Amino acid sequence: MTPEAFITLEPHSVAFLLIVGFIGGLVSGFIGSGGAFVLTPGMMSLGVPGVVAVASNLCHKFPKALVGAYRRYKYGQVDVKLGLWMAATASLGMWWGAGIQQDVRRVYGEAGSNL
Repeated sequence: MTPEAFITLEPHSVAFLLIVGFIGGLVSGFIGSGGAFVLTPGMMSLGVPGVVAVASNLCHKFPKALVGAYRRYKYGQVDVKLGLWMAATASLGMWWGAGIQQDVRRVYGEAGSNL
């Protein structure tokens, strides 16, 4: 990835990120959505490519999900067999989706990829 794909952190960009992060946190806390539907478009409006915005949100969600799953496991509330099945099928879905995304990007370019 080229350096042009990243945003420059100017005062207005930092303020915007703080506001969007605060709103995303509030929405996440109130309705349990994770806030990615607020944070991803917010990052894209600053010029971050869609793929990078989605990946950034996933990288921030995954560790939180692991901590939550571990805590539930300590209380005996996790079906390990179901969790492994879900992890395997989710991995297959991610690889399939990544291939589709690469095809979309190749055919329609960055604008199509951001849709």
